[in-house]
Amino acid sequence: MGEQAALALTLLGVVIGVAAVIAVVTFVNGINGYVAEKILNLGADAFIMCKVSPATTNIDHYLEAMKRKDLNMDDYRAVREGCKLCSYVEHTPSNSLAM
Repeated sequence: MGEQAALALTLLGVVIGVAAVIAVVTFVNGINGYVAEKILNLGADAFIMCKVSPATTNIDHYLEAMKRKDLNMDDYRAVREGCKLCSYVEHTPSNSLAM
């Protein structure tokens, strides 16, 4: 009886583990698709400047981007004053600038 219980618990653990991996992969793919869709819906006249790309899926690219300097209000003002063709320049607190 003990071997059957161990076998059942092992099988249950494998099933739960596989289901968890599938759920995480599905979630990440969904988030990537959502971010890509939002970026594409900004239009051809949108310009985004970020410390870290909002769609980074490669850990090496993310770690390299984290070494960049933070964007601040002076950067925002410089872009706003220097971009005469921009219809608006928006500052967001997530170390990115959107125009």
